[in-house]
Amino acid sequence: MRRPASSMGPQPETGWEQDPLGPESRSGRRAFRDEDYEDDQGAPTPRRSSNRRQGIAAILIVLTLVLLAIYGANIFEWVSAIVSPHQDPCNPVNVTLADIMGPSYPAQSLNDSRYLTGPLAGGVPHKRALSPPCTITNAKGEVVPTFVQVNGVYLRNYSTALYDCSDRFKYVNGGGPYPNHQIYCDNVGDILAVGTTKGQVHIEFDQDWQAKGLCGPDVPSCDTVKILDYRSNGTISLDFRGYVYWDEDHWEIHPATAWRLSGATK
Repeated sequence: MRRPASSMGPQPETGWEQDPLGPESRSGRRAFRDEDYEDDQGAPTPRRSSNRRQGIAAILIVLTLVLLAIYGANIFEWVSAIVSPHQDPCNPVNVTLADIMGPSYPAQSLNDSRYLTGPLAGGVPHKRALSPPCTITNAKGEVVPTFVQVNGVYLRNYSTALYDCSDRFKYVNGGGPYPNHQIYCDNVGDILAVGTTKGQVHIEFDQDWQAKGLCGPDVPSCDTVKILDYRSNGTISLDFRGYVYWDEDHWEIHPATAWRLSGATK
């Protein structure tokens, strides 16, 4: 039996619907869809408002400029002390306690001192630095030595500051634990010019300096134990070396790096 002629003709592709408009209409519709897709790709993407970000950036810039104007020199010296510490020891400059405190001596005053570097800062940038800068630029633009020697003073009081101890180096000195995880405390006191009872400058043998072996009972020039025998009300004259530092409301020699009996050769 012969099959119908229609069954022998070309058959539609399986899985595709026949387009009543023919192949040309299919390709035309694909073209329209492609054009629409290309138009969508090229359309501008909506942008969020950047006013808030611009406002925050402007505020940060203003704050940065204000801080640089006030603390610029101090910040620069602080960063320099961390990044490029002095490898050679500074040469001490002989001064009196009155030289440190300025015309307000014997009163404590930051603004009158030649060591003023900013509204709340004076002397070396960081009191615990193992390599403080040998000089600073003060608020008047003058270069002032920071490493001083004061002669003819007496140690009125002296103690271990049990409230100020640590077992780690400060960040300015690289951080990390002290050797053998030992705890060190500041050793502190007040010195005055012989013959006076006012105008004291605070001294501190710093904990980081002791942990580094620069001061302590085994360091003759900076013995933190033997000095206890030389406290007096002005009857024992001593000489001290160290770096000038303003600590909130008073002047210090911090870190103190050496001491001796006045007139001694070492």
